[in-house]
Amino acid sequence: MFLRANEPHTYLSGDIMECMVSPDNVVCAGFTPKLKDVKNLIDMLTYNYTSPKEQEIAPIALRGTEHRMLYDLPT
Repeated sequence: MFLRANEPHTYLSGDIMECMVSPDNVVCAGFTPKLKDVKNLIDMLTYNYTSPKEQEIAPIALRGTEHRMLYDLPT
């Protein structure tokens, strides 16, 4: 799944691997021991949304390898 910058997300259960571009400017507002900056988060969000299906990225098998996949992100 791919989420653009300033789109909110949360983890409700399970194990998650999150890849972010550097610098990692995270603004938290929920259930976390990290600093919470609700006002800044509300001001920066895009409030755009699409269905989860539209946010899925299909992996592309890399030529010459059996276990490596490319997830080509939109620009």
